Amino acid sequence: MPPTPTAVSKARSDSLLRLLKAVLSWIQPYCQGRQGPVLLDLERNKFVDHWSTMLPYEREHVVDLLLQAYCRLARGGPAAVNWNELTYVELTSAAGTRDVQRKWVVVKQYLADLKGSFDKVARACRAAGPRQLASFEEWKDALFKEAGSAGINKLKIERLDDLMFQAVPRALNAAVAQVPQRLAEGCMPADFLPTPDQVFSAAHAASQSSEDRFEIFAGFLDDFRNLTHHHRASSRRGSFADPRLGALDPHARSRLDVGAHDAAVAAWRRLPVREQVHAVDQGRRVLSSACEAHAHERPVATLEDSVKKLCRGVIDPDLLLPRSASHSHRHSATTDESLAHGRARISDYYARRHYGTTAREWGEACARR
Repeated sequence: MPPTPTAVSKARSDSLLRLLKAVLSWIQPYCQGRQGPVLLDLERNKFVDHWSTMLPYEREHVVDLLLQAYCRLARGGPAAVNWNELTYVELTSAAGTRDVQRKWVVVKQYLADLKGSFDKVARACRAAGPRQLASFEEWKDALFKEAGSAGINKLKIERLDDLMFQAVPRALNAAVAQVPQRLAEGCMPADFLPTPDQVFSAAHAASQSSEDRFEIFAGFLDDFRNLTHHHRASSRRGSFADPRLGALDPHARSRLDVGAHDAAVAAWRRLPVREQVHAVDQGRRVLSSACEAHAHERPVATLEDSVKKLCRGVIDPDLLLPRSASHSHRHSATTDESLAHGRARISDYYARRHYGTTAREWGEACARR
């Protein structure tokens, strides 16, 4: 018998939390001052206590930020990150957990409409038998659970953006549409209907742009560059290459930022949404494995091998690997010219992730160069 949605959802949430704890433990040796490790332990405990209150993609974003920080530390040492940003409050704020988009009266009606949309399904379950109805009610109660903020509730609905606000009902309707057929097959609703996390994840996959997913994926490549640069240049506790990796430098990531990856982006767009989501998950796993190896002073793959592993079954890795020196020089000249004329392209997601700014401010900084 396949695992239930609850078991699958819990396993995913637990694995992300384990990864978050692991990354914080890898970061600890870089802490300066006697209180550093203690403070990181406190931040870890805050995440543990509030993990269920976060939306699935918020958890992923926090983990990605910590992986990025570790890779910067590996390359540039303690000065390569802003330690004030590696706190529970700052990381969850960056992930959007403190953004309130809706008034309570709107959220209250929204939740009432969601619950009311199940009346037809409830009647089908009632007609199928008391066990089926009880199973459906069990699922529905868990779906809208308020205790511990694990369900689809006020705290989560009020911070959904417009696209997610519209996508959640569609994701739920698509899920419950299968109920009559599955009941006819003898299945119990609680054994196949999605958990709150799965509903939010499905809605997010449907509402997130292909470009944003690609930039998360390509962001892992930037992290690999930092990780493998240090590993190639020196021992883990040795000298560090660049203590200012967090600074706003429009040229530092020019190959990604100004559209030199047009062929890669085009290949990415041709992938179905499900495969794009899988590729991002795969990229996070590959990067975290490399970080773990580095943290335990085991051999780390070269950038080329890492990119090939990252791109396996997704897109041609040659579209992302560094090109020849002569091509890079020509590209740099083209990039400088485009930046000088203010034509650099970057999304708000990428600007926030890498520069702590907006796409507009990043473009203005490029134009001033």
